[in-house]
Amino acid sequence: MAPQLLAEARFVLARPLWTKQHDRSRARTPAEPTRNALATAQHPGNFNVDLDEVNAWLATHRVK
Repeated sequence: MAPQLLAEARFVLARPLWTKQHDRSRARTPAEPTRNALATAQHPGNFNVDLDEVNAWLATHRVK
């Protein structure tokens, strides 16, 4: 699987996990590699999500 597709799939998975899981730290786990992939991507325009979107989601979905 292409790296950008894997990163996007992880972020897509993170959002419903946050809603449905009692262990919210587990929901953040797939989103963090997405941020890293976007931050280091040579062609970030190839992604369907952008770094600002992922950073905003992570910032508003913190584990207390």
